[in-house]
Amino acid sequence: MKLISGTILILVVCYSAPAEEIELIYDDNSPSSCFTLGCVAVRFTAPEGVWRVKTFRYLSCFETGKDVRVRILEDSSGFPGEDIFSGALVSSSIAGWNDVDLSPEGIQVKGDFYAGLECVDTTSFFDIAASSPGNTRGWEYLRSHQDWEPRDAYTFYLRVVITEKAGVEEEIKPMVFDSGQVIISKAAKIGYTLSEPTNVKIDAWEACGERIKTLKDGFEPPGNYSVDLVGTDNRGERLPRGVYFISIECDRARATQKIVIVR
Repeated sequence: MKLISGTILILVVCYSAPAEEIELIYDDNSPSSCFTLGCVAVRFTAPEGVWRVKTFRYLSCFETGKDVRVRILEDSSGFPGEDIFSGALVSSSIAGWNDVDLSPEGIQVKGDFYAGLECVDTTSFFDIAASSPGNTRGWEYLRSHQDWEPRDAYTFYLRVVITEKAGVEEEIKPMVFDSGQVIISKAAKIGYTLSEPTNVKIDAWEACGERIKTLKDGFEPPGNYSVDLVGTDNRGERLPRGVYFISIECDRARATQKIVIVR
């Protein structure tokens, strides 16, 4: 077993790769009618994996100043289930396609989910573009029954743009040996490279999963950085020999490195 007795460098590179973007569309962009209702949703199906919702789009029949709210719901055995997100208030709509930016909300979806619009005023209604025959994906929330009902005879003109959560990559390039671990006897520097502005948090953990020290927690611009691992916990007490882990988290990436302290 080889031993590094001086200062070593663990290099972690956090960078963004171009994220895959998909628009989920179940209409032919040729509406033939308007559907008046208080709350409507469409069942969407994301490809395999976990995705983030970027944009919600809806085709309004008329220009209106009615307040509507975007809702994203989970699937519950083929029915709209609990809200994943209920917010993004829209105070006015144009006659045509309207885009609502949901990227700041961090909404994650997987497989089937539902996205729709709801009038904030429960006594009011709005007109959404529709066509027949239906695509068996449309749903209406009936306030009188307080339940969702399928509207298989209609195609509602709602769309969702999703981006792949895995579009952000992380890479660890430490000085390692066959054991896949870094062995240190004195001091170590944890180095990291940022290609874009981001929040950074670096923690030291015991093998049992208990955090023993926060080495860095703050916002940093792009560049090369390092912090010292001096072998003490938050109370300044010396860490005993053993196995530890260093985690580095950026806004959209995470990397972990195993280290062994010997005395």
